[in-house]
Formats: sequence, structure tokens, C-alpha cells
Amino acid sequence: MAEKLVAKYVCLIGVFSMFLAGVVPVKGDVEPLTAQPWNADFNNPPFVLVNGEKIEVQSLISDKNCISYSMIIELYNPYNYLKRRWTYFLPGKIVDSYSLSPSDPTGTWKIWYSYQDSGSPPDCGMSYQGYKYARVLKWVDKKPVDQDGKPNTPNLQDPGYTFDPDTGKMILFGGCSKGVGSSLVYTYSFLTNKWENRSIPNPPGKRWGAKIVYHSDRKLVIMFGGAIGANGECNDKIKYGDTWSYNVATNTWTQLQPQCDPTYGCPSPRYDHGMVYNAAEKEILVFSGNPDRDTYTWILYYDPGIAKWKWVRRSPSPSPEARDGSTMAYDSFAGASSLYGGQANVPTNNNIWRYRKSFGWDKIQPTGGPQPQAPDLPEFVFSGDDKSYVAGAAASYFYVTSYTNFMDSWSSRSFVPGGAPFAAVYDTTNHVYIFVVSSQTWALQL
Repeated sequence: MAEKLVAKYVCLIGVFSMFLAGVVPVKGDVEPLTAQPWNADFNNPPFVLVNGEKIEVQSLISDKNCISYSMIIELYNPYNYLKRRWTYFLPGKIVDSYSLSPSDPTGTWKIWYSYQDSGSPPDCGMSYQGYKYARVLKWVDKKPVDQDGKPNTPNLQDPGYTFDPDTGKMILFGGCSKGVGSSLVYTYSFLTNKWENRSIPNPPGKRWGAKIVYHSDRKLVIMFGGAIGANGECNDKIKYGDTWSYNVATNTWTQLQPQCDPTYGCPSPRYDHGMVYNAAEKEILVFSGNPDRDTYTWILYYDPGIAKWKWVRRSPSPSPEARDGSTMAYDSFAGASSLYGGQANVPTNNNIWRYRKSFGWDKIQPTGGPQPQAPDLPEFVFSGDDKSYVAGAAASYFYVTSYTNFMDSWSSRSFVPGGAPFAAVYDTTNHVYIFVVSSQTWALQL
């Protein structure tokens, strides 16, 4: 059985200070970022720990030769308000903590510190001062319910998912539920905190492993591919190569009949492929997938001159490694279609590949930070607000890492409190990340 329920991780960088009024944060996570200039060669940061809802501060060193030391730290929130001041005298241990409250804003907090120890040089008798930044995140368990007050977050495996900025809704299609394929469409509104199971006549056949994207120029959700068993079970006996559009406003499905490439035809049936809509170029890109794992770059676009959808195959060089289970995101900052993760015949090395029609593919190789494992079926989301990618690493828990266009570095972040998500989008309307985790809906606010 080819189910693809994977523990996935995701990751984030950047700042915005929008606050979810009246919602208690389940967890506040702090990430130490690159230090501002120090007065000496002193590489260990003073802020390193987060425990639950607390920012914990520990000493800089634990050198037994030093008699004593002291430190003063001032913590400023994004509005430059002095939250707390600590003074320390014992090296090598956690000495105090600050508990985040519902009224504490998210965003970048500034930490100023001054350090001095006493004792004999060269190990002691030194002083340092400077400042660092930490970004505070807030996880919120949205707990949506139906009209009877019962939790109603869908629990699916390997559905298609996307975000529709025109309606402000996350959209799920298909997937597996209790080993059986689905053709249902679910929508979620962050503003109303409601999931809706939309009843749609004449939908596509039941399937899992299909991909959907929102075509903002045509105001349509476009679906391609997927797989299903002969009796509707979740295996890959039947592979789909059909293309459909879903109109959220009219709640209707329409099967499309795109013109094939005159030389290479249409893409072969596949599932767990990469697929993304490039808003700058008004093109949908499809890459690789099961079962063929080819390296062709397939483009689906709408030709308004003849009112037809068309497939075209491009073969730029270099090209990403053939793979299945990858995820793609549109980088609105670079105007590029970006690819990450998946199972490949050769290691993918956590690289991000970006495609632009004028330049072809180029490979980003982040040089800094803790490197995530390039997973199968990761979550991979781009935020135009902070110009950063969110990527995942496979394990039995969900570990947040991120890569930003500015820092050229991966950065460790956080755990999704509910577990491993099967869908994630960036809500460009409300500026939050939405994760669907088992039967839970979580929002992550920076």
C-alpha cells in the first residue's frame, strides 16, 4: 500500500507583529539569531533555551577558574518596551526565565547584555557587551467545530492542498481516509475558523497523491494527477493523468482537455509529483513524480488567444534530480517556482531548486545553520511577507526549519505542538501559516 503519511516539518523566518487578539498562545518559541558585533572574540550566545512558554536565559560560560561574574540583560519587545532586567552571578546554569503571556507581541525582541567576570587572566578578568535578536513565535490551536460543536478538522493522508487568496480559504482535495480514497473538497477560513465539506456534483474520481494549485489569473483551482486502487483503496493500481479545474465561487468542477505538446505529447499519468503556479509567468509547472521519475519540466498555461489550456515540455539544463514526493512553492520575491525534498535516486542534499522561464533551473545550496533532512512529502511554503521558505524534515515529530533569501542559511525553529502535518499553507490574507495536523488545525504567527 502506497500511503504517504509522513512526519513533516516546517520552518520559518521573518517578522510581522500582527497579534491574534484574545487567543492564548500554546507555545512561545525563541530562536537566537546572528549576533551583532561583539567587543571581543566571544562566540557563544547568552540566549539559547526555550521551555514551553518561557524564554530561559543561561550563563555565557562555565569556566571553573573564574571566581564570579555578573550579567545584566534587558529584553525589549517589538514596541521597544523594557520587559525585564536580569542580573546573574552564577556561571554555567539557567538562572531565570520570562513567561510569555497572551498580551506579549510576536516579532523580533532585542536583547542587550553586559558581562564581566573576575579572576585571573587569560581565562577570567574579561568583559563583553553587545546585543542580539530573538524572534518570538506563537502556536495557536484553532479548535474549529461544526454546527453541533464537534471538532471537524479533516483527517487525511496525502491530499492536494492550496490557498485561495481571493476567498481567503485553504483548500483540500482528495487524499486517503481510513485506507479509502476521497474526492471531497474541504475549505477552511481562518477568519471564521470554520471547515466546510463542500458538496459538489460530478467531481473527479477518488484519488490520493494528486496536486492542486490556485491559478490567480484565471481564478480557478487546477488539479492534475493522482492514484487510486481498483476498488477505491489507497494504492497506486490506477494512475491519473487528467486535468480538472475547480471554481470556488460557483462550487463546480470542470474536466479540462489541454492541447498536448506537438512534439512530446502530454505528461504521463503520475502522483506525488511537484506542482506549483508561478503568478509572475502565469504558468503551472509540473515536475517528476511516481512512477516515472522523469526530469522533464512540464508547463501548463492558458492561451487567451484561442481560449485553450496547453501543455509544453521544456528540458533545461541543469535540472533537478528525478524524484517523487517533492513539494513546490512560488517564491514571489524571486518570481520563481521552487522545488524541495522528495525521494530521489541520488541524495538531494537539502537543496532548493528554482525555475524561471528566462533562466531555467538554478540550485540554491544554503551554507549556514543546521541542515534539515530532505524528506519525502515535506511541507514547503513561501512567505512573501518575510521572503523566506518553510521546509520540513522527516521524523516522528515536526521540526521547524527555514531558509531565507537574505541569510542564505537554514535556521532551526520549533515543534508543531500537534504532531506531523499533512498540509500547510501561508495565508496571505491574514499573514499566518496554517497547518493541518491529524484532526487538528494549528496557526503559526511570527
